[in-house]
Amino acid sequence: MKNIKFVVKIVLILTLAIILSACEPEPSSAPENATLVVVNDSSSDMYYLYVSPSSSSSWGDNQLTSTLNSGSTFTLNEIPPGEYDMYADSSASLWGPIYNIALNEGATWTWTLID
Repeated sequence: MKNIKFVVKIVLILTLAIILSACEPEPSSAPENATLVVVNDSSSDMYYLYVSPSSSSSWGDNQLTSTLNSGSTFTLNEIPPGEYDMYADSSASLWGPIYNIALNEGATWTWTLID
């Protein structure tokens, strides 16, 4: 009788080990990206918006695909979390540059441009 209980325990332990080894761990999720919202509350239309990692030596490409008219809002999604430098430009005004803005995981950062 003792041998049967021992064998049953071993079988149960081995079965549990097989089941657990077949389970895949939860994949680690990538950090959730940040969002930048630019609100143009100035009297000027904006033509250029540059957003680059603070560690970069260049501004990169203009992020606007069209003019950001006075009174309008532009949203830039899918920004990897980190620190960024930004500046915006129109024919009449220059905003920034501003440096080392922390765009945290899953956060939305709003930059309101005024005269």
